[in-house]
Amino acid sequence: AQLCKIMNSHIAGVVPPTLATLTLVVMVWRTSALHPLLRKLANWSGLLVLAQIGLGVMTFRLRLQIELLTVSHQAVGAALLGTLVAFTVIALRDRQFAKA
Repeated sequence: AQLCKIMNSHIAGVVPPTLATLTLVVMVWRTSALHPLLRKLANWSGLLVLAQIGLGVMTFRLRLQIELLTVSHQAVGAALLGTLVAFTVIALRDRQFAKA
């Protein structure tokens, strides 16, 4: 019962950042004048979200019994966070240079 509560709250907490990341990817695809590095980072973010979802589903189906899946799920999450931080920093820098 405790594991179910944790998993359900994890799944509920995953929806907003997943939607935000997928929205970012779609907005980047629709924006024509964008730095190529931002496009690459957005595409990586989309791939990492899909990988994260796949690993999360496999981890859930196997009831956290395979440690490699759990560790991979955390590693992909960390890579996704790093990619989004890099996107934000470069987008802010690009915006400052565009104003100047």
